[in-house]
This record gives sequence, C-alpha cells and structure tokens, in this order.
Amino acid sequence: RVVHLWLGIVAGLFIVMMGLSGTSIIFRSRIEASVAPRTAHAAVSGVATLDTVAKNLETLWPGARITRVTFSDEADGPLLVQADSAGDKRIQLYFDPSTGQPLGERRTLAWLDWIVNLHQNLLSGKTGHAWTGVIGVTLFLLSASGLFSWLAGSRDWKRTLALPQKGPWRRLNFQAHKW
Repeated sequence: RVVHLWLGIVAGLFIVMMGLSGTSIIFRSRIEASVAPRTAHAAVSGVATLDTVAKNLETLWPGARITRVTFSDEADGPLLVQADSAGDKRIQLYFDPSTGQPLGERRTLAWLDWIVNLHQNLLSGKTGHAWTGVIGVTLFLLSASGLFSWLAGSRDWKRTLALPQKGPWRRLNFQAHKW
C-alpha cells in the first residue's frame, strides 16, 4: 500500500511538472520574441533578400554557413538566422527583414532552456530523455486501461456514477476512487 501511495504521488508530481513545463514551452517563441531586438522600418520599405543577409553574415563571421532562417510571428519582426561557423560553432543572429542588416546575437534565456531540458530530459541528458518516454508511455497505457475498464465495467450506470453516502470508510474510499 505504501508503495502504491508513493507511486501515485510520484506519478502525480510528474504529470504536474510536465504540464507546467509544457505550458511554458508552448509560449517559448513569444517569450523569446519579447527579448529580441526591434526593427526600424520608418525610413526603409521593402524586403531584404537572403543573399543580402548571407553577405552581411559573411562580413561578421567569415566562413559561416546559414543552416536555418526563422521568420518572426510579427510582420515587422526580425529574422533569426542560425549558421555554423568554422570550428563547428553555432551562431544565432537577428537580422532586419527589410534591410538585411544585423541586429545582434540571440540572447539565450537560461531559465527557459532549463525548463525545456527538464521537460524533455528530466535534466539528465539521454538517460532522462529515455525515462521521460518510458514514463509517458506507461502513464498513457495506465490511463487508457483505466478508461477501458471503467467503460466496460458495470452495466448499471447510475450505480457506477453515484457516490455512496453511508457505509464503511473502505467502501466509500473504493467507490470514490472507482468513480
């Protein structure tokens, strides 16, 4: 019984932790956009080509190769360019989408990276990533089997859904848990 209690507590904490961290991750792009540099489009109108961005990147980081370009959710938001430089260093720079001029490096938010690592890897690298998968699949199977057992159980739905008002505490506890 004590083992079941502790397993229930651990499972509950895991679910709450994954829910809260997942909720933070959903808003990650908005959080990061709030600390991204702002663009000034008052004087210049138009759209910069990726060739212009690549030339400006080459000026800042000779030999850098663009690997990914992320467009902002906002119409006038900066481009986030990820590139690999010589020495296998990953660079992430913001560029103005209308001029192609660099706006600065991407600021990392350590607390947000920590939450993502907690959510995906339980702060334990590949081992934590595997455990997250195992625990997630186990909780899914337990939930599915519980739902199936509940639906396929009693034919008397009123009795199944009703909570008892009187009786021994063990029966009340069992019925409440079963419900």
